[in-house]
Amino acid sequence: MVKSSIASMLDHNFTIYSLHKYRIKELERSIKNFIWSGDIKKSKLVTMAWTKALLLNARVNREGVPINFHIVSSIWSIIKSEVDCVTTSTRIVLGNACNTNFWLDPWCGSPLVNQIQDPDGLNTNILVSNFLHNGSWNFLIHMIHKIRNLSLISDQITIPIDNMVDNKIWLTLVLEI
Repeated sequence: MVKSSIASMLDHNFTIYSLHKYRIKELERSIKNFIWSGDIKKSKLVTMAWTKALLLNARVNREGVPINFHIVSSIWSIIKSEVDCVTTSTRIVLGNACNTNFWLDPWCGSPLVNQIQDPDGLNTNILVSNFLHNGSWNFLIHMIHKIRNLSLISDQITIPIDNMVDNKIWLTLVLEI
């Protein structure tokens, strides 16, 4: 939609002004860069198949935390600097909660593992769905003691009625001018 809007504005201007072929290519490049990176001077870095992204994720994530050592990869060195941005800008909207990790995924803001003083021995394979029963939360007492405001956090999360799949969403940044 953005591309078609910009292209229609350009078409209008082309009927009035004649531009050199070089300027037209420069405009097209700027439009493409803006659509893919948000900046007319930055070109898109990497596009890959989702299956390759999942394989890379399995190689560079250890229990939800990105590795900090070198691996042989053609793209990891390019994208590792953006992991923090993606992590802090991603949230999960719960569906059936069967694909969302209770401790490591950002289903309630930041991952809950960040709020625990001593995460050693923590079972990080638990899903959010393990604590949902008949449309309400059902936490074990020792979990409520580990996370002081767990009840307050969970009360702010909408539990869907339909059996939908969990969705990851990208939070847009609001910049003050």
